[in-house]
Amino acid sequence: MTSDLVLQEEYDDNVLLSQTIKERSWITSVAPNVQARYGSERTSVEGGAWWEGRAYSSDHDLNTLTQRYTLSGEHQGERFTTGASGNMIYDTTLDSELQQTGIVLERNARLSGTGEVSVGYALTEQTQTTFKNRYTSTKYASTQLTDYVEDEVRWETRHVLSEAGHTVGGTVVGSFLAAPPVYRSQEGSVSAYYANVLSERLQASVSAGFRWTRVESGSPTSATTDTGLVFDASLTRHWETSSLVLELSSETNPSGAGLLLNTTHGSLRGRYAVTDQATLTLNADGYVNTVVAVQGANGNSTFVSIEPGVEWRLAEHLVVGGTYANLRQHIHQVIGTSEVNANRVMARLTYEWYRSE
Repeated sequence: MTSDLVLQEEYDDNVLLSQTIKERSWITSVAPNVQARYGSERTSVEGGAWWEGRAYSSDHDLNTLTQRYTLSGEHQGERFTTGASGNMIYDTTLDSELQQTGIVLERNARLSGTGEVSVGYALTEQTQTTFKNRYTSTKYASTQLTDYVEDEVRWETRHVLSEAGHTVGGTVVGSFLAAPPVYRSQEGSVSAYYANVLSERLQASVSAGFRWTRVESGSPTSATTDTGLVFDASLTRHWETSSLVLELSSETNPSGAGLLLNTTHGSLRGRYAVTDQATLTLNADGYVNTVVAVQGANGNSTFVSIEPGVEWRLAEHLVVGGTYANLRQHIHQVIGTSEVNANRVMARLTYEWYRSE
């Protein structure tokens, strides 16, 4: 079992990420986390709970308690592997949709639950095929936002070409998304996969293919179609005292604004150990969104977040750190263009309780 407790003090000069109402605030947060795992030779079960209470000095109505619960299990047979997982998240759209698409038009509470089942079969020692079915339901506290449900079926096959770490495969995905009364969509995609462990410190993978999306919207209902690329690529590099992870992806995502978005997301995660105790960090994200085939909707948006930081391990279980984050959002629509900028300065203290066997 592992657990930790994070205490954080933050200053944000635009807590609502708004162009018109730039509310400044000090934010005090307390975040306990606990995770547990039970495992035997063939069966494993994992669960976790994470809470974060945030108190705003400028407006107590903004105070939130974010909650996340996860549970998963897996059983491995001679050839078959079965698994199931579920999670529940209660947060705000500024936390969830900003991380998923980089676009938030209104801060509001969100409750989202996801369940997934999977069955895998080893065709040979080098080849594995897996079937997954995932169902997600998302609801918002505001009637101005659009609830939605998504049902996705995924079939993927992976084949290891050599002991050197070359892996190839393919993925077929079909999904149904309902966001009544705004739209319904069906999407199918086919992609190829390749991964290569270039060395002990360098790994790369890429999955790329095409999608076809059909959207029913409007009154009376009309149907439109859209096609595009889907891809997911990553590059991981480790050195003696540092690491770098680059990722680039493109996929469709629902939004509480009642839009189906095609999101292209690039990220960078870097760490550099200056000493045994001190580490410099850099997290950067960029999002580009376009609306997918929803009648009467158009426009695009971009979002960029850059967050340098530093961590210092005071003791085996105690870490202090600080970060500065600059956030920039640009939304372009026919009715006009909005530019939003926010700056955040954070100081945190983390106490870790290590696992007990």
